[in-house]
Amino acid sequence: MSITYKKIIMEITVILLFLTIPLIASAQVFSPTDLIISADTQNPEPNEEVTVQAEYYLSDTSRATVSWYKNGQLQSQGTGNIAFTFMAGDVGEQTSIRAVLVTQEGTTVSQTRNFTPVALNLVWEAQTNVPPFYKGKALSTNNSPLRVVALPRFESGSIKLSPNELFYEWFHNGNQLTEQSGKGKNYVDVINVSGFGESVVSVTVLSPGKSLVTQKSISIPVTQPEIYFYEFDPLNGTNYRNALGENITVTQSQINIKGEPYFANKERLSESRYTWTANNQPLATDSETPDVVTLVRNGGDGGRLIVRLLVESFGSMAQGLQKALTLTF
Repeated sequence: MSITYKKIIMEITVILLFLTIPLIASAQVFSPTDLIISADTQNPEPNEEVTVQAEYYLSDTSRATVSWYKNGQLQSQGTGNIAFTFMAGDVGEQTSIRAVLVTQEGTTVSQTRNFTPVALNLVWEAQTNVPPFYKGKALSTNNSPLRVVALPRFESGSIKLSPNELFYEWFHNGNQLTEQSGKGKNYVDVINVSGFGESVVSVTVLSPGKSLVTQKSISIPVTQPEIYFYEFDPLNGTNYRNALGENITVTQSQINIKGEPYFANKERLSESRYTWTANNQPLATDSETPDVVTLVRNGGDGGRLIVRLLVESFGSMAQGLQKALTLTF
């Protein structure tokens, strides 16, 4: 090998050595940001129990001493003490969590993370039929409209954010509802689709700048509409206090029966067709009150009638339901 060639090899070796030294040196310098405080949420619910964990990948944390501070006060300290649980405050009340980790090699790293609770409730209203003064809740059924409303409480310091200032991202059964999402859109209207046992509506709510974020889902059971029969009086109206059973004995000369389709699509109900039959023979009704039928005893003879009501709606949200009862005169 010539002297010139050896000289070139030595120069290259020296250059590589000088390039490598800074890399080796920099590998020994740790930044405080190397310590991570992980948590499921930055914005827990008010008074929620929150667990945080210290993550550090440049040393064995099981042998490190970890100290946890809440709002500047030491709460917990110990070897391998990488997890800490605390109770969040009220809405808008910030909690500062600081972790200080000392490795077995003597390196100290720290990190601070702030948590600000926010509140979010979801309420729903099914656009289905219930009788006047009904004390229960109108239930959701297949092919019926459903509205879900988000009720957020966001506070930043002493400032309460209006729901109209917030941004909403809505999902229905996993599908994003882009057109109904956006600033101030705190409610969503959906249609339950036949085949789902429940309707799942989710929303992510964000403050301007996304400093406050929360998410919530609600599962709404899908039930089946059902007809109930009541006795109807032209003067006093419908006796909603007592539903008629499947078998009734009629002592008067005539009886008026009203069919009430509970939880049927309210929007379609006014356009629905009511078909009444008695022993499979069609019965005439008043066009103004198609949900009421009048049955008259024939002379002094008794008998039994099987009265059936079929309620049919049409269109893209079609529904059909029927029920029968037996009358003995």
